[in-house]
Amino acid sequence: MKKLRLKIDNSIEKLESKWNALPVKEQHRFTKGFFIGYALITLFALFGVWFTSGESSKILSIGHINNIPKDLGIQTNPLQNSVVQPQQKITP
Repeated sequence: MKKLRLKIDNSIEKLESKWNALPVKEQHRFTKGFFIGYALITLFALFGVWFTSGESSKILSIGHINNIPKDLGIQTNPLQNSVVQPQQKITP
């Protein structure tokens, strides 16, 4: 793990020294280019989401199920569906 950390640190130091070796105008140009690229990718992603969400006009309606289809083969027991009355307590 320490070797990996050292390699990462060395590569970051090399990149930073190359960046600092560039003239300031060149650094500004790179920074502007990266920002414009990032902004374009963001806009394309937002446009893609907006475009795909605008296409789907199908709205899922959720409602009460009126009946069970007969092809399911579910048999109902009339005793199961009856309401059981609670027993009343008899007080003396």
